[in-house]
Parts: sequence; structure tokens; C-alpha cells
Amino acid sequence: PREGELETVRRAGHGNDEDASAELEARAAEAAVRGEPVCRRAPPIGASIAAPLFDGRQVLGVVVAGGVDPGEERRRAARLVAAQIAANWKNARQLADLRQMAVVDPLTGLFNRRFFERQLRVEIERARRHRRNVSLAIIDVDGFKRFNALNGYDVGDQVIRDTAEVLRGNFREVDVVTRWGGDEFAVILPETGRQRVAETAKGGPVHFVDRVRRAVAAHRFPAAPSGRVTISAGVATYPADAADPKSIFQLANQALLAAKRGGHNRVCLAGPDGRIECVTLEGDAAAP
Repeated sequence: PREGELETVRRAGHGNDEDASAELEARAAEAAVRGEPVCRRAPPIGASIAAPLFDGRQVLGVVVAGGVDPGEERRRAARLVAAQIAANWKNARQLADLRQMAVVDPLTGLFNRRFFERQLRVEIERARRHRRNVSLAIIDVDGFKRFNALNGYDVGDQVIRDTAEVLRGNFREVDVVTRWGGDEFAVILPETGRQRVAETAKGGPVHFVDRVRRAVAAHRFPAAPSGRVTISAGVATYPADAADPKSIFQLANQALLAAKRGGHNRVCLAGPDGRIECVTLEGDAAAP
């Protein structure tokens, strides 16, 4: 039940008979309200027992069994079965919550560093097996340490949450957006090769990560006194730049450092020869 109302999450055994469905749900609702098994013998479903599932005093749901003799013995059996189902359900939910906590960052709701490191290995192995590309972007909020010192950690946390939402909303659904830690984010981009900065400088399409940078720069951040936040990013690609997770991360991080040294609010791309190309604010190419 949600806010006192039952929600049917699964139907089985009675097809598309709307009268039977309505009767089953009515019996379930009665059992949830009364807090004890309800036995009925009436059309259109005949005999049935509806048994509530409890977590302490809270009703988690109701199981309805049709075609069952609604006697006292069956009522006791229904209580025992419902108690076991409720216990199993509660344990499963707790296990799912623990698994979720292990891989999700509590501040932003993004995947955390542990999940990122595991998933980067998975994506590179998949790219190797199918001879595909995968890119990695390391993203940093510009001037965040100074911003935190001036405005306090509560404001800083809200900026991190808002930045995470903008990133999540502007990368693709297949991209794995994670919070690496602090004000750093790491994004895995499957099926994504290395776009040359020279193409952007000649009027070609804006680099895929630079589109996200521009979206952050254009977004209004209510928590920031100026309303404005910018990011810098470094990008490296498998297999063009490196062939293993550690090397890909190191190259992307080096490109990020180049972006920050170059003045912030830009995207830089690592290359296999150690040369780094940057997309500047004007969209021109630069090589620090």
C-alpha cells in the first residue's frame, strides 16, 4: 500500500476477467485494512483467502489465493505462509539496499568510484572483444576548493548535486556517469571513438564532451552566488590512446590537468604520442 491505497503489482491466474480482478483486489484491500487473513466464498472467483504481509506492524502487501477452502485450518496456514513470504521479501529488500549503497554515491545518486573502476574494466574488455571504441572523460568543477572555503560545505554540496544532475541529463543513457570523489566525476562512454579537435576548429561538430561542458556553463545554479559554474574535462579513448583501464585513466587525468592549466572551462583530449589537444572556449584548437 502507498499512502493507504493498495497498488496491484502482479496479476496471475485469472486472465483478463475484470470482474475477477476487481473481486481479488477488493478482498486484498479488506485484508490489508483488517490486518488479518480474510476468507470468502463468493462469485466470480469462488473460495479464496487473502493474507496480509507484515513488516512489524506495517502491511507490505497482500497475497490472495483462489480456489482454496476458506476454513480455519487454511486460515492458520495462510498466516504462516504470509509470514514467511514477508520475511523473505524484507530480507531481499535489505540485501538490495545494501548492494545499492555499495555502488551509489549518497550525495548525488550517481554511481560511485567502486562501481566506476569495475565498470571501466568491463567496458574495455567488451570493446576489446567486439573491436569497438570506448572513451573516458574525467571532469572537475572549476575552482571548487576556493568556492567551498568562501561559501561553506552545505552550498558546495548543493553545487555538486546540481552539477551531477546536469551531467546526468546531458550525457546519453548508455554512458556511465559516476562521482569519482570530491568535485570530480568520471564518465564512461561506450561505442565512442576519438574525435579530432581539428575537426571542431574547422567548423565541424562540437566535441561530444564539450557539448556537456557548454550545457553546464549555460545552466543556472541557484546555490552559487553568481549562478554560474563551469567544468573542465580530460578525455582518453580505447584503443587509440591506450589499451588498459589504468593507462586510459592516467591519460584522461593528464588531459584534465592540461585543461585546468589552460584556464579552466575547456575540454582536452589525450593522444598516444603524449600530445594533448584542447577545445577552447571559442571552439579553436590549442596544444599546451
